[in-house]
Amino acid sequence: MWTGSFTSRTLRFKHKKRNCPMRNFNKIARRFSDDMVRPEYKQCYKELMKSAEHLYKKGIEFRMDKWAWRSWEYCHLMQKIKRRDKIVMDFGGGNSLFSYHLAFLGHTVFMVDVDASSVDMFNKNIQKIKLSKKARGIRFNGIILPFHDGHFDLITFVSVIEHIPYHQRKGVFGELKRVLKPGKNLLMTFDYGKGGRPFGDSVTTLGGINREIVKLSGLKLKGNPFDRVKFDKKFGPPVKFVIPDESGMDEKVVQLSSGACCLLKEI
Repeated sequence: MWTGSFTSRTLRFKHKKRNCPMRNFNKIARRFSDDMVRPEYKQCYKELMKSAEHLYKKGIEFRMDKWAWRSWEYCHLMQKIKRRDKIVMDFGGGNSLFSYHLAFLGHTVFMVDVDASSVDMFNKNIQKIKLSKKARGIRFNGIILPFHDGHFDLITFVSVIEHIPYHQRKGVFGELKRVLKPGKNLLMTFDYGKGGRPFGDSVTTLGGINREIVKLSGLKLKGNPFDRVKFDKKFGPPVKFVIPDESGMDEKVVQLSSGACCLLKEI
């Protein structure tokens, strides 16, 4: 079974204290390239591509959409994921590359999603590549997660919160908190800015992050507070893309950024 070639060099890379991504994890990306040119992010990107190439060669179907900023999200999260995070839930993983990548690195991964087809595809794929002892897809019914209290060493939550209706978010966070071990982390990314609205209800202010994510989660924000981000006046946030309207003719340019935060379940 292929398990990748991840080494601890990514985590041991020495930085100046004020620039250390392990210290400054909570952030809103102004330009993804600011991080992606760093050696430790380049190493993570290289490992992600190795996982993707392995899946392609095996004929495995998996999600790799919105790569312009998704790659930043994955690489940023990897700065805080350690070998000792043995049992990991990728909540809302949607048969994405990240779930497979975590399993290739040696973690025991549960890819949890509300979409039955994504879960079924993931389970078929892990059987095909003989990864069933390290990974499993689980369907979430939207109410209760089928795990006992304190089951997970780590939960990843990549650009999912904005797709969950407001009235359901407290319940979802409550379940995530319940199944997370005390003293362990929930690492999440989220759409930030008004440009994310076509894809759901993204947060648009730092106050919104505090109200709609941190306080609502019942967890503690671990690490540095968020800095007020200033986007370029001419070009705005770092991602632009086009959405055709119902007629298929008119187009709407959308601008958005991604944020990331580390939430801790206190002991």
